[in-house]
Amino acid sequence: MNRKTFDELTIADNYMFSKVMLNKKIAKRFLEDILGCRIKAVFYPSYEHSIDTRYDAKSIRLDVILEDDEHTVYNLEMQATKRKYLVKRSRYYQDLIDLDLLEKGGDYDNLNRSLVIFVCTFDPFGEGQYVYSFRNMCKQVPSLSLEDGTEKVFVNTKGVHGEVDEEFKQIMRLFNGLVADGEFAQELQQEVSRVKASEKWRREYM
Repeated sequence: MNRKTFDELTIADNYMFSKVMLNKKIAKRFLEDILGCRIKAVFYPSYEHSIDTRYDAKSIRLDVILEDDEHTVYNLEMQATKRKYLVKRSRYYQDLIDLDLLEKGGDYDNLNRSLVIFVCTFDPFGEGQYVYSFRNMCKQVPSLSLEDGTEKVFVNTKGVHGEVDEEFKQIMRLFNGLVADGEFAQELQQEVSRVKASEKWRREYM
Protein backbone atom coordinates (compact mmCIF):
# COMPACT_ATOMS: atom_id res chain seq x y z
CA MET A 1 0.00 0.00 0.00
CA ASN A 2 1.34 3.40 -0.99
CA ARG A 3 2.03 5.87 1.76
CA LYS A 4 -0.36 8.80 1.92
CA THR A 5 0.85 12.24 0.98
CA PHE A 6 0.86 14.85 3.72
CA ASP A 7 -2.23 16.53 2.23
CA GLU A 8 -4.13 13.24 2.22
CA LEU A 9 -3.73 12.70 5.96
CA THR A 10 -6.81 12.74 8.17
CA ILE A 11 -7.20 12.77 11.93
CA ALA A 12 -7.41 8.96 11.80
CA ASP A 13 -3.77 8.75 10.65
CA ASN A 14 -1.17 8.33 13.40
CA TYR A 15 0.96 11.27 12.36
CA MET A 16 -1.92 13.73 12.08
CA PHE A 17 -3.55 12.44 15.25
CA SER A 18 -0.38 12.95 17.28
CA LYS A 19 0.08 16.50 15.96
CA VAL A 20 -3.54 17.48 16.60
CA MET A 21 -3.21 16.18 20.17
CA LEU A 22 -0.29 18.54 20.74
CA ASN A 23 -2.99 21.16 21.21
CA LYS A 24 -3.48 20.92 24.97
CA LYS A 25 -7.04 22.26 24.92
CA ILE A 26 -8.11 19.73 22.30
CA ALA A 27 -6.34 16.81 24.00
CA LYS A 28 -8.00 17.64 27.33
CA ARG A 29 -11.48 17.83 25.82
CA PHE A 30 -10.94 14.64 23.82
CA LEU A 31 -9.97 12.75 26.98
CA GLU A 32 -12.99 14.14 28.82
CA ASP A 33 -15.33 12.97 26.05
CA ILE A 34 -13.84 9.46 26.05
CA LEU A 35 -13.80 9.03 29.83
CA GLY A 36 -17.04 10.89 30.58
CA CYS A 37 -15.49 13.01 33.30
CA ARG A 38 -13.96 16.43 33.79
CA ILE A 39 -10.20 16.94 34.01
CA LYS A 40 -8.92 20.08 35.66
CA ALA A 41 -5.76 20.43 33.58
CA VAL A 42 -3.36 18.41 31.41
CA PHE A 43 0.26 18.87 30.49
CA TYR A 44 2.91 17.08 28.49
CA PRO A 45 5.39 15.38 30.84
CA SER A 46 9.12 15.85 30.49
CA TYR A 47 9.99 12.20 29.86
CA GLU A 48 10.37 11.07 26.28
CA HIS A 49 7.62 9.48 24.18
CA SER A 50 10.16 6.92 23.03
CA ILE A 51 10.69 4.28 25.69
CA ASP A 52 13.67 1.94 25.48
CA THR A 53 14.24 -1.00 27.77
CA ARG A 54 17.30 -3.25 27.72
CA TYR A 55 19.23 -3.56 24.45
CA ASP A 56 17.55 -6.81 23.34
CA ALA A 57 13.96 -5.77 24.16
CA LYS A 58 11.38 -4.23 21.87
CA SER A 59 11.25 -0.43 22.16
CA ILE A 60 8.16 1.60 21.29
CA ARG A 61 7.29 5.10 20.26
CA LEU A 62 4.10 6.28 21.91
CA ASP A 63 1.71 8.50 19.93
CA VAL A 64 0.62 10.86 22.72
CA ILE A 65 1.52 11.01 26.42
CA LEU A 66 -0.35 13.36 28.76
CA GLU A 67 -0.48 13.84 32.51
CA ASP A 68 -3.24 15.57 34.49
CA ASP A 69 -3.15 17.69 37.64
CA GLU A 70 -3.54 14.54 39.78
CA HIS A 71 -0.54 12.91 38.01
CA THR A 72 -2.63 10.36 36.13
CA VAL A 73 -0.78 9.41 32.93
CA TYR A 74 -2.71 8.98 29.68
CA ASN A 75 -1.29 7.25 26.61
CA LEU A 76 -3.41 7.94 23.51
CA GLU A 77 -2.84 5.67 20.51
CA MET A 78 -4.48 5.85 17.08
CA GLN A 79 -5.23 2.45 15.52
CA ALA A 80 -6.62 2.64 11.98
CA THR A 81 -5.63 -0.88 10.91
CA LYS A 82 -6.94 -4.03 12.51
CA ARG A 83 -3.94 -6.02 13.70
CA LYS A 84 -3.34 -9.11 15.80
CA TYR A 85 -2.25 -8.78 19.39
CA LEU A 86 -3.86 -5.37 19.99
CA VAL A 87 -4.83 -6.37 23.52
CA LYS A 88 -1.36 -7.77 24.26
CA ARG A 89 0.13 -4.56 22.87
CA SER A 90 -1.93 -2.50 25.31
CA ARG A 91 -0.50 -4.63 28.12
CA TYR A 92 3.06 -4.10 26.85
CA TYR A 93 2.57 -0.33 26.54
CA GLN A 94 1.28 -0.07 30.09
CA ASP A 95 4.16 -2.15 31.45
CA LEU A 96 6.74 0.01 29.69
CA ILE A 97 5.10 3.21 30.92
CA ASP A 98 5.40 1.85 34.47
CA LEU A 99 9.05 1.03 33.92
CA ASP A 100 9.66 4.53 32.60
CA LEU A 101 7.82 6.16 35.50
CA LEU A 102 9.45 4.16 38.27
CA GLU A 103 13.01 5.25 38.80
CA LYS A 104 15.53 2.57 39.63
CA GLY A 105 15.28 1.79 43.30
CA GLY A 106 12.06 3.77 43.68
CA ASP A 107 9.04 2.72 45.70
CA TYR A 108 6.11 1.01 43.98
CA ASP A 109 3.80 3.47 45.71
CA ASN A 110 5.27 6.12 43.40
CA LEU A 111 3.71 4.53 40.33
CA ASN A 112 1.19 6.89 38.78
CA ARG A 113 -2.31 5.87 37.84
CA SER A 114 -2.16 5.19 34.11
CA LEU A 115 -4.60 4.69 31.24
CA VAL A 116 -3.70 3.29 27.83
CA ILE A 117 -6.32 4.40 25.30
CA PHE A 118 -6.57 2.99 21.78
CA VAL A 119 -8.79 4.88 19.33
CA CYS A 120 -9.80 2.21 16.79
CA THR A 121 -11.53 2.78 13.45
CA PHE A 122 -12.95 -0.75 13.79
CA ASP A 123 -14.73 -2.70 16.52
CA PRO A 124 -11.96 -4.54 18.41
CA PHE A 125 -14.36 -6.80 20.33
CA GLY A 126 -17.40 -7.06 18.05
CA GLU A 127 -19.93 -5.95 20.68
CA GLY A 128 -20.88 -2.61 19.12
CA GLN A 129 -19.87 -0.49 22.11
CA TYR A 130 -18.46 2.99 21.56
CA VAL A 131 -16.10 2.53 24.49
CA TYR A 132 -14.69 -0.61 26.12
CA SER A 133 -13.01 -0.01 29.50
CA PHE A 134 -11.07 -2.69 31.35
CA ARG A 135 -9.81 -2.86 34.93
CA ASN A 136 -8.48 -5.78 36.98
CA MET A 137 -11.36 -7.40 38.90
CA CYS A 138 -11.57 -10.45 41.15
CA LYS A 139 -13.14 -13.51 39.47
CA GLN A 140 -14.60 -14.81 42.73
CA VAL A 141 -15.84 -11.43 43.96
CA PRO A 142 -16.68 -9.30 40.87
CA SER A 143 -17.33 -6.25 43.01
CA LEU A 144 -13.72 -6.38 44.27
CA SER A 145 -11.30 -4.32 42.21
CA LEU A 146 -7.54 -4.82 42.39
CA GLU A 147 -7.05 -1.02 42.46
CA ASP A 148 -3.60 -1.20 40.90
CA GLY A 149 -4.14 2.14 39.16
CA THR A 150 -4.20 0.77 35.62
CA GLU A 151 -6.94 0.88 33.02
CA LYS A 152 -7.12 -0.01 29.34
CA VAL A 153 -9.67 1.74 27.14
CA PHE A 154 -10.58 0.92 23.55
CA VAL A 155 -12.63 3.48 21.61
CA ASN A 156 -14.61 2.06 18.70
CA THR A 157 -15.37 4.78 16.13
CA LYS A 158 -17.89 2.40 14.50
CA GLY A 159 -19.82 1.95 17.75
CA VAL A 160 -23.61 1.95 18.08
CA HIS A 161 -24.11 1.16 21.79
CA GLY A 162 -23.23 2.96 24.98
CA GLU A 163 -24.11 6.07 26.93
CA VAL A 164 -22.38 8.74 24.86
CA ASP A 165 -23.62 12.19 23.93
CA GLU A 166 -24.20 13.64 20.48
CA GLU A 167 -20.85 15.45 20.52
CA PHE A 168 -19.04 12.15 20.97
CA LYS A 169 -20.99 10.59 18.09
CA GLN A 170 -20.07 13.48 15.82
CA ILE A 171 -16.39 13.13 16.72
CA MET A 172 -16.59 9.44 15.80
CA ARG A 173 -18.08 10.42 12.44
CA LEU A 174 -15.07 12.65 11.85
CA PHE A 175 -12.67 9.78 12.59
CA ASN A 176 -14.63 7.66 10.12
CA GLY A 177 -14.12 10.23 7.36
CA LEU A 178 -17.74 11.39 7.39
CA VAL A 179 -19.22 14.88 7.58
CA ALA A 180 -19.49 15.84 11.25
CA ASP A 181 -21.35 18.65 12.98
CA GLY A 182 -20.82 20.28 16.32
CA GLU A 183 -18.43 22.75 17.87
CA PHE A 184 -15.72 20.29 18.90
CA ALA A 185 -15.80 18.36 15.61
CA GLN A 186 -15.27 21.66 13.80
CA GLU A 187 -12.44 22.55 16.17
CA LEU A 188 -10.74 19.24 15.39
CA GLN A 189 -11.10 19.82 11.65
CA GLN A 190 -9.65 23.31 12.00
CA GLU A 191 -6.66 21.88 13.89
CA VAL A 192 -6.10 19.34 11.10
CA SER A 193 -6.07 22.24 8.62
CA ARG A 194 -3.65 24.18 10.84
CA VAL A 195 -1.26 21.21 10.98
CA LYS A 196 -1.42 20.83 7.19
CA ALA A 197 -0.53 24.50 6.81
CA SER A 198 2.66 24.01 8.85
CA GLU A 199 5.81 23.71 6.75
CA LYS A 200 7.59 22.30 9.82
CA TRP A 201 5.22 19.33 10.11
CA ARG A 202 5.14 18.86 6.34
CA ARG A 203 8.94 18.59 6.19
CA GLU A 204 9.03 16.26 9.19
CA TYR A 205 6.46 13.93 7.61
CA MET A 206 8.32 13.89 4.30
